[in-house]
Amino acid sequence: MIGCGALPSGARRDADGVSLMLGQFARFWTFTPASNGKALARAFGFYDNALRGGEVGPGNGFAVRCVKD
Repeated sequence: MIGCGALPSGARRDADGVSLMLGQFARFWTFTPASNGKALARAFGFYDNALRGGEVGPGNGFAVRCVKD
């Protein structure tokens, strides 16, 4: 889909810890802080080939992708 080998790992919702959309999208934290203690995140939708982004709170569970320089 995007050429980086991301797998559709889903996410963990902060409100109740429930895992969501396993196998449907991969959501990743970014290094970029946002407002009100939140951070920017990106989501790759495997079901519709879309790239999304938004501000999310630190209680959510997303993947982290390390890139070697």
